[in-house]
Amino acid sequence: MIKVCGRFLLTVDGETLQDYYKLEPGVVEHRPRYNIAPGQDVPVITGNGQKHTFSLMRWRFVPRWSRDDSTARRLINARAETIEQKPFFRESFLWRRCLIPADGFYEWKRTGRGKQPMCIRLPDRLLFAFAGIWDCSPGPEGAGFPSCCLVTTTANDFMREIHERMPVILADREQQSAWLDPAAPIGELKEIMRPYQGEMAAYAVSRLVNSPDFDSPECARRVEPV
Repeated sequence: MIKVCGRFLLTVDGETLQDYYKLEPGVVEHRPRYNIAPGQDVPVITGNGQKHTFSLMRWRFVPRWSRDDSTARRLINARAETIEQKPFFRESFLWRRCLIPADGFYEWKRTGRGKQPMCIRLPDRLLFAFAGIWDCSPGPEGAGFPSCCLVTTTANDFMREIHERMPVILADREQQSAWLDPAAPIGELKEIMRPYQGEMAAYAVSRLVNSPDFDSPECARRVEPV
């Protein structure tokens, strides 16, 4: 079963990411991706809200103190409603927040013939980010192992027709800077973790996107619902 926001797209090139986040030239390792899946390495932006750092992290959350890797493999999302209380996520929520850039994501809508994959976009945004948290657990030889997960919230009116939950979407630079700001008060962070209120669009795509091994423009191409 594919969890809420279990796939997303980042089809811009590395130069676009570099310009958008004002990153140092040559540090961005990214090619256009059309079906990013849990367990894969994803582009992540960290920083203090003013200066940004690019890195690749594994999309599955492993706290530095965890010894149960099997549990971590299933943790790709953290619920906004409980992230502050859950021991698994609390420390990273307070001190290690990140942005996960995207230009679309997939969700599966129940129909009379099963689950129809849908591609969700923000028509007025070339690029946006999911609110995320990260941590770095020790590797087998002591090297750091960075991992991350997305923060999810209840669905807005648009998404409710497709799924009951959605990722926390940060579409403007002010929100993104506030999310990364280590001095941001908890109240402000909770305001940020609300359902997205901007324009959204969705269309049916091929069931090819069901396979994480398939990553091409075909994944995001519009099809007639079946």
